[in-house]
Amino acid sequence: MTYTRNLRTIVLLTVLLALMAVSASAGPTIWGGTTNYLGYYVDPASGATLPAPNGILTFGASSSPYSGWVFVTSPINLWKVPVMAAGTPEGLGPYSTVPMTDLAFDSGSGTLYGIADPFMSGELYTIDYSCPGYGCMATSLGVSMPLVQGIDFVPGRGIYGADINGTLWRLDPKTLQLSLVGDTGVSGITDLAYDSFAQKLIAVSVGIKCYPYPSQCGPDFGMIWSIDPLTAQTVLLNGNAPPIYGLAELTPEPGSVILFTTGVVGLLAAVRRRLVR
Repeated sequence: MTYTRNLRTIVLLTVLLALMAVSASAGPTIWGGTTNYLGYYVDPASGATLPAPNGILTFGASSSPYSGWVFVTSPINLWKVPVMAAGTPEGLGPYSTVPMTDLAFDSGSGTLYGIADPFMSGELYTIDYSCPGYGCMATSLGVSMPLVQGIDFVPGRGIYGADINGTLWRLDPKTLQLSLVGDTGVSGITDLAYDSFAQKLIAVSVGIKCYPYPSQCGPDFGMIWSIDPLTAQTVLLNGNAPPIYGLAELTPEPGSVILFTTGVVGLLAAVRRRLVR
């Protein structure tokens, strides 16, 4: 009898570990957009890309509070784009102050940040994405990240930005203190996204962002990198990627998180009951 109970306990623990492994290996979904109206899914482990639906003119992007949707800046207008959900891109409205080169979303506080032209002011703003009335209100934070054209928010750390020369910066949104992280050695980074599973920044480098009017501009390819947010050390993942200007990590489905958590708690309870018998 004791042998059978122990065997069942081992089986339960094995199932628990398998669930944890499947969850960890799934990884986040990262979407990338270009100025030629094409979207891509980006594998954060290999840098490989696959075509994604609902591509629009993308100058920068970020995650959003809407499951399966991302925010995109065009850069005159703010958009909400479904990349893993049903629907069509929705124009939320033009910015009330200045065009935004890129966006970063803090899922903890629900705050959307934007950065203005890096070669003019590089000033940071908070953006009211409810966009009441005709425009989306942008409020200055009173701090700038000069020459930074790609930003993202990392939970517990703040806003990261990579400047055109490859220097990585971090801004604490509470104190507005700007800190140097280090030199990535990668020039022309156009955007960042955070891989919460590997705890790395995913970056794409294309060059200086340019608006594709009246004709398409910039190179027709980019490179995808992994960056350590603590040291700025980089690893090249894909040396021949699309010319992606905007990257965004997708918010996990709440249902999948709840299901996994419920399963783990249930298994732990079952194991405990068997161990105390």
